[in-house]
Amino acid sequence: MVGIVTFSRENSKRFPGKNSYNTNGKMLIEYTLNIMQKLRHDTNYVNCFCFSDNEEILKKCNDYDVCGVKEPKELTEISNIKLNKWADMLIQLDNYVLLQPTNPIRDYDLIKKWIDFCFYGNIQSAFSVYKKGNKFIENGNFYYYTKDFMYHNNHVKSNDSILLQDKYFCDIDYKEDLKKCEDFLKNKK
Repeated sequence: MVGIVTFSRENSKRFPGKNSYNTNGKMLIEYTLNIMQKLRHDTNYVNCFCFSDNEEILKKCNDYDVCGVKEPKELTEISNIKLNKWADMLIQLDNYVLLQPTNPIRDYDLIKKWIDFCFYGNIQSAFSVYKKGNKFIENGNFYYYTKDFMYHNNHVKSNDSILLQDKYFCDIDYKEDLKKCEDFLKNKK
């Protein structure tokens, strides 16, 4: 079984409220919830979880058949690795996919192909990158890791992780970053 996880906090320091920000008639998190819903309905080995401190986002999870989990207030400032360990304590699976809500541009078929590759290939850790010139840039689109890998490496990726080349780069940390992705999202509707 694979757990698809996203963390959708409301208190972003660089772009407050970004996950519930309305872009092209949807909250930013809905682009991720939509992919999670498709994965849940199209496969027999996926469960989906959205951890959030925002009640509106947790209610929206129901529309997408994603399990919304209230994130305790004391966790809102903790790093991702601690959050992943906390999420694992609740979910207790051996394999995870982390989809960051800050990258709403995803190719569903590619995500499904990556999950199958990692799950059936017994991959310990993989994450998506975008090729820009001669460099590969982590794009926050997709992270795959096993529980054992996370606990032994203290993070969801390492130098031993497999790089999966993505077609798109979109990582929304600031409001200005959203503008770069909005036109693409509008045309993808």
